[in-house]
Amino acid sequence: MKQKRVVFYALLVALAMLLCACSQAGTTTSPTPLATEGTNTSIALEGAGLTLSLNVEDLKAREQVTIDTTNVDSNGEVAEVTGSGVSLYTLLEESGVQPADLTSVTFTASDGYIMTVPQDILSAREVYILFEMNGDALGAPRSAIPEERAMYWVRDLIKIEISVEGDGGADASKVVLFNTAAAAIESETLNNRGEDAISTSLDLFCQTYLKAAPEGFVTMTANDGFEKQEKADTFLTCYVTLEGEDTPLYFSETLADGMRVKQLLLVASDDEVIYFGQTTVSMADLVSTCNLAEGASYEVLAADGFSLSVTTDELMNGSLQYADGTITAVFPDVVKAGGNVKDVVSITVVE
Repeated sequence: MKQKRVVFYALLVALAMLLCACSQAGTTTSPTPLATEGTNTSIALEGAGLTLSLNVEDLKAREQVTIDTTNVDSNGEVAEVTGSGVSLYTLLEESGVQPADLTSVTFTASDGYIMTVPQDILSAREVYILFEMNGDALGAPRSAIPEERAMYWVRDLIKIEISVEGDGGADASKVVLFNTAAAAIESETLNNRGEDAISTSLDLFCQTYLKAAPEGFVTMTANDGFEKQEKADTFLTCYVTLEGEDTPLYFSETLADGMRVKQLLLVASDDEVIYFGQTTVSMADLVSTCNLAEGASYEVLAADGFSLSVTTDELMNGSLQYADGTITAVFPDVVKAGGNVKDVVSITVVE
């Protein structure tokens, strides 16, 4: 009797295994969404008079464009990519916006990652919204700019903001010169890719020199024109070092390489600008670069507390001279103090 039971249970196990195998053999699978990507049902498109919500399924239902291209990661390695999706420029043209008028496009991901594409790239490249890459269906839309750095290929895309000619940023009321100002506050030694780097906390810097801590987002601009918007909360956890390669460098020990900003030129927060330039520049160029507002006069403040008031004309005829680590403001038309202010910390608009 016991032997019959054993044989019966063995037959049941064999039958179960046979049914499972048949079930698996008859199963078909669709393209698998890439892991790490979420599911977004719409993309907000804002700017240039537009406030649209683009339905992802509607976009997928349009005729898809396939691109064979490359992107470049933060280490300079080139990856070949085949993607399918829609052209952002086509969508803009259908909404009455000419791609040639774009001055910037900002992508926002569902995790808060933000990347701004500057005008020189927009004028040279097409911009796409992809739903498939290398044969895999994406779980959420992804931006793509052929032959550009991978940081512009933003995953889990939920928002696109555009700026066009004529959209102006807020005028700055104050410019703080980082090199001089940072020397007066405590620094820290951090590990930058295996090398010690004397670094300045941006949180401490902003507490010391700005009228208020940044909120929302700040805009960083590099010497090559690259722009990046960063969450203020993230920005305040990071540092700037003037030591090593590609300085001034925005970084932290935990910040991914692709999130760093090399050769930082300025940071704009509300109506204040931190300027990182390290070469002699005319005041006219500085005013233009920092978008400094026009005022009745300007106060030029030195590290030792000395200040000099100059008119608009006197300011515009002046320059910032960089020599031996010292920044000196030179105003040929000013008699007081010989028209020189050594170790300049800031220039403030006086209304």
